[in-house]
Amino acid sequence: MLKRSQKIAYGIGNSGLALVNIVVQTWLLFFLAPGTGRIIIPASLVGAIWLAGRVVDAVIDPPLATWSDRCRSKLGRRLPFMLWSGLPLGLITVVLFSEGAYGALGASPVLRGVFLALYLGAFYFLFSVWAVPYNALVADLSRDEKERVDLSTSAAIFNLAGTGIAMIGFGKVVDSFAPRTDAAAKAAGAAAPFSGPAFLYAALIIGVLAIVTFYASTFGLLRLRTAGDEPSSLPFFKAACSVFRNRPFVAYVIGNVVGLTDVAGGEFASGDPVNEAAATIAAAPVTAIGYAPLSDPEKTKSCTVMFFKDGILHKGLMCRGSFELSAPPGKYGT
Repeated sequence: MLKRSQKIAYGIGNSGLALVNIVVQTWLLFFLAPGTGRIIIPASLVGAIWLAGRVVDAVIDPPLATWSDRCRSKLGRRLPFMLWSGLPLGLITVVLFSEGAYGALGASPVLRGVFLALYLGAFYFLFSVWAVPYNALVADLSRDEKERVDLSTSAAIFNLAGTGIAMIGFGKVVDSFAPRTDAAAKAAGAAAPFSGPAFLYAALIIGVLAIVTFYASTFGLLRLRTAGDEPSSLPFFKAACSVFRNRPFVAYVIGNVVGLTDVAGGEFASGDPVNEAAATIAAAPVTAIGYAPLSDPEKTKSCTVMFFKDGILHKGLMCRGSFELSAPPGKYGT
């Protein structure tokens, strides 16, 4: 039986993943192309490079999973990956927010883009090296269904904590280090001057926090004997085929992909600072999704809400307006 401290040790690792991932997703574009006259890399080029980085992330995950499954180490098959990747993952997060890392500001945008591609590729590679074995630990740490739910719950709670620190705390640190606008300029409506070093200081704090959580989690689980820690001999393609024969998992993947691009036909934008009228979607891992349609009724599309109760499919057709769905584990949704 897992101790509470072991469940906490597992969960705390997810706060580190949230810290580095949310900081990069939320703040990096603004750092590179803030729209204040100082632009390291044009936003369009950043977007293209970012897409390439996510492709790297998607491509390397399955081989990493297989490598982790077959790892033979005295520390088990998951923890060695987490041990060696935690420190460089925190460091590359800091490098991404360093102006000097992109070469002299006089260098061409294309050259700076090359630097960004290298850094983002390293970031997503190291992120996967830590995250893939970490997520696989749930099945290894316990065969008990309730304990696995407890581990996932712990990870979700710490993920929310890390997300809050990354989204709110990072900005507060940037504000505290940024140059102050004098009273006359503020009265005239002038924007505060952009400060690249302020972003570097904030990234340094986040990077250190992430490294601490990575190794607090890893060392907290280091001496725990896991239930499924025997190396796997299943071939990669056979393993992949067996995974996609799992219908609930396939449904989860499809729902996850659809949920990231559309919500039952409704339009949404995530974190759009320009168009504040755009709809927003906020998701807490596993537990809830909040959806708000466009504020303009003429542009708002309807959606269909469907749910099962006692084996009967219920449908709400042509739904408009704001609504909330709550689906706590083991209870009826509201």
